Amino acid sequence: KDSLVVFGDENVSGYSAKDHENRVELFERMIKKRFNFVWGAQSTIDIYQKPELLKLMRAAGCRALFLGLETSNSDLGEQVNKSFADRIDYKEAIRVIHKHRIGVIGSYILGLDSHDKSYVKQLPKVVKKLNIEYPRLFFLTAWPGTPLYKRLQKQGRIPKGYTQVRKDIPNIVYSHFSENEIREAHNYIKKNFFTKPYIAKIVLRWLFKDPPM
Repeated sequence: KDSLVVFGDENVSGYSAKDHENRVELFERMIKKRFNFVWGAQSTIDIYQKPELLKLMRAAGCRALFLGLETSNSDLGEQVNKSFADRIDYKEAIRVIHKHRIGVIGSYILGLDSHDKSYVKQLPKVVKKLNIEYPRLFFLTAWPGTPLYKRLQKQGRIPKGYTQVRKDIPNIVYSHFSENEIREAHNYIKKNFFTKPYIAKIVLRWLFKDPPM
């Protein structure tokens, strides 16, 4: 039975031409070795612009990519350093990745200053339109030493005794949500992510439209 391996690199495709060459060499060697495991990794969304690399990754055993995604232009660059993302058609990008028979785990943030109550209703619809396999939802988190942390600290939005720096619990003062409201929003979004029809759609696509993962 195949084992599952997760690559810890924050961007499996790298950032430079040299990185790209190194990845090509790595995946070609993995293909020749015929390792008995499948694997997943984290990447930036622009990996879809590298079809030859995706082809090698699939042949080397890649079955899923973890991608950080946003839902609207107002999210872009607000608290995340992804200036390239506003030039990318997410639906097309994910279509290309799926074309290479690689699944997509989409990571979303809840609690940006641009997120109001309408975002809570919008996000599940956006995810379903993109056809990603598995969405992950995290609370906006201000990591100490980051520009976001310094800005929120000046605004008085970092609680005293700020010790629980975790993405899975609310831990700052949000612009449009109280702590209870953002917890309820988180639960609502997750509940509407994982509806039975959507799960069935994803499973059937992998079983019949695309070769098995």
